[in-house]
Amino acid sequence: MGETLDARNFSSARPSSFIPEHLPVFVYGTLCVGGSNHFLLAGKDERQEPATLEGAVLVDNGRFPYLLDSPEVLGTLDDVGAVRGALVHVDGTDWERVSAVLDELEGCSTEHPVDNRNLYNRLQREVTTASGKRELAWVYIPPVAHQAELAELYPMIKSGDWMDRA
Repeated sequence: MGETLDARNFSSARPSSFIPEHLPVFVYGTLCVGGSNHFLLAGKDERQEPATLEGAVLVDNGRFPYLLDSPEVLGTLDDVGAVRGALVHVDGTDWERVSAVLDELEGCSTEHPVDNRNLYNRLQREVTTASGKRELAWVYIPPVAHQAELAELYPMIKSGDWMDRA
């Protein structure tokens, strides 16, 4: 999430076995409307709706957030709420390309989407939309092995909303 990609020049060539299941994506940082990387999703989404992921917190490294949800980290906090973001339903015809761009942006290995060497892992989590509907979505979350260190290094965003962190 730290660098900006040019989606027009990105090659999404990868074996079909590495294309993730077509699910909505929960975004909570620079990919949100108004964020520096939202352009990567603009025009590729069928719809977006406000959503929350319960039992998680955000920390701010200054350029982008980390969503932390490991029991080790959450167990040390007095107040664990929800992370607010958007549920993005990517158009099916764009899914292969968009998922490749998101994996690249998030430092997530396409071949190993859950790996301690990734900056973020691509994981399935249940999120709740503003209308109360619960949906399974892809969420980019740092590896559990690194979450305690991130919680110590960076300040928590108490609102749970990266776009309203000031």
